[in-house]
Amino acid sequence: MAGICARCFNRGVSTFRFKRCRDGPFFHRIPGPLVLNPFRMEIEKSMALLQILLLQIRAQLMGNEGLTPSADEEIRRSIVVDKLREIVMVWAKRVAFQRRFPKSFIRAASATVLVYGSYGLGVHNYESDIDALCVGPCFATMAEDFFIVLRNMLASRPEVTEILCVTDARVPLMRLNFDGISIDLTFARLNIITVPENVNLLDPLFSSNVDEISFKSLSGVCANMRILQLVPNLEVYRSLLRCVKFWAKRRGIYGNVFGYFGGIHLAVLAAFVCLKQPTANLNDMIRQDFDWQPLFEPFPYAKKYSRFLKICLSCSEQSELGGWEGWVKSRIHILLLKLEEIQGFCDPNPTEYVDVDILVPNVIFCWGLCPGRSSSINIESIKKDFTRYIYNEAFTGKIDLSVVKASEFPKMKADAGISKRHIPGYFVVGQ
Repeated sequence: MAGICARCFNRGVSTFRFKRCRDGPFFHRIPGPLVLNPFRMEIEKSMALLQILLLQIRAQLMGNEGLTPSADEEIRRSIVVDKLREIVMVWAKRVAFQRRFPKSFIRAASATVLVYGSYGLGVHNYESDIDALCVGPCFATMAEDFFIVLRNMLASRPEVTEILCVTDARVPLMRLNFDGISIDLTFARLNIITVPENVNLLDPLFSSNVDEISFKSLSGVCANMRILQLVPNLEVYRSLLRCVKFWAKRRGIYGNVFGYFGGIHLAVLAAFVCLKQPTANLNDMIRQDFDWQPLFEPFPYAKKYSRFLKICLSCSEQSELGGWEGWVKSRIHILLLKLEEIQGFCDPNPTEYVDVDILVPNVIFCWGLCPGRSSSINIESIKKDFTRYIYNEAFTGKIDLSVVKASEFPKMKADAGISKRHIPGYFVVGQ
């Protein structure tokens, strides 16, 4: 790594032993594997340390606030993905028919859906979205066939709700709720007519000569495929990645829209550790690379900062809140830059809260404000500029900004659950 930013260092990222690479700031040569030959006493000690981690995580796995979904939830997700594959297969043939292609061409036309992200790696929890890629044939277009034809086909199904097309994102996508499961569906087309159900996108035969947007859409699936090919022990890798994600969330450094680690960054980081120690088990790797005591301690925001910027996003209907929140979060880095330009350092806490005193559905963010150039901030001016920037007539949500004292920051309970922590006046969601 080229280095660690001030925010991440402040969170305890330095407890993970990053090493600079002599070959350049961005590329790492994977070193030779470490040969581990611990004595029995050392194994017993490391196992005792591992119990500290396992007891803390297992408590979350056994209840409704778990890190992993139940068996029934897994089956439900699998059924949803299978249904989505059936829909896009029908969609490909419908598009071919609308193009007035010959019958033999229509019979050969096909498309598929590939999953990636945390679900594709097998490290999702019960409330995770499914990241999916619709891989279409060469004659399908994004603007018309994906965002109009496929969107209308999905909207006509009773189990599909809350469809939102995000056409201006870096990687355009369709967000939808399929039988209660949130799906982010991207699109890529290959230069073939018949797309195999489990197409290997690492094969140049399929992935060469694609357009720029398709190339970006394919990158997530290709990264997943490559990681699953490289890691020597998939179960150890998954356990390690869950631990690292748990650590990042507890320390408040998870969320790429805020400039922190995203899921893919932690996935690559965990894969690097597994490749460096191919014969190691989970306790060996965590013992080697982490300081145990402070590993999962929540970051003490209320002690670190005396003032916070409270960002409140609200909608009149719960079904509208997800789209509004996603829209604002995709542009929230502009707000962060504006704040730092005016008052200095700002620490964007990615944890989401809900203010139970507000009658309408809402999401709250509390960002730490360090002493800057001024003891006061012209919030109204910042709010006016940012509101103008994020205006979109497709959303009816509201945003409110205010500066609050540390005493008003939500108190976190040490023994609270991971997913939803109920606290006076607020509760935490999505952590």
